[in-house]
Amino acid sequence: MHTLNFSAEPGHDHHECDSVVEGEWVVFRCPICSDYERRINVFTGETKVKNLSPIIRHSGRHSPYPDGPPNMTLN
Repeated sequence: MHTLNFSAEPGHDHHECDSVVEGEWVVFRCPICSDYERRINVFTGETKVKNLSPIIRHSGRHSPYPDGPPNMTLN
C-alpha cells in the first residue's frame, strides 16, 4: 500500500489538510486556509504548492485504500 505524507517543521500553528485525487495528482487542501493547496504527482513525485505560509505548519496524509487494498484481510 502506498501512502503519501507531508509535514513541516514543528513550532508553528498546525493545520491538518484533507486530500482528494484529481487525475494523476493527490491534492491537499487546508479547511482553514482556503487559498492553501499542495499537489503531489503520484507518477513523477513532482510537488506544487500554492500560498505557502511561513507561520502555519500544514500536514496531510493520503492513503488510496484507507481500509486496506481490495480482497486483502488485515489482522
